[in-house]
Amino acid sequence: MPDENAAVAKDEKIYKISYKLNILIQSGEYLDVDPQKKTATFINPDKYFMDICFKSEELEVFNSEAIKDILYFKWKTFATKFHMMGCVMHFAYMFLLFNYIN
Repeated sequence: MPDENAAVAKDEKIYKISYKLNILIQSGEYLDVDPQKKTATFINPDKYFMDICFKSEELEVFNSEAIKDILYFKWKTFATKFHMMGCVMHFAYMFLLFNYIN
């Protein structure tokens, strides 16, 4: 087994790889799929990640990069289309209301 100090002495670079795994999303309800049995089961039913964040009294948790990444993912995946449709409907209603009043 080579010695790490010997590698540094030879002016060779030592590369270290760090992995960041985000398992925070598993603190809420999620689906566990078993491909062999072709079944899916809910893990942590009736516990939702956003509800856990909402009930937390530590506001500093929302400044962490992991929570920001999860919220950004959820916004882009689920909420953007819903809120855009609501916005379009609101502006259409306002347009019709202004035309009706005039």
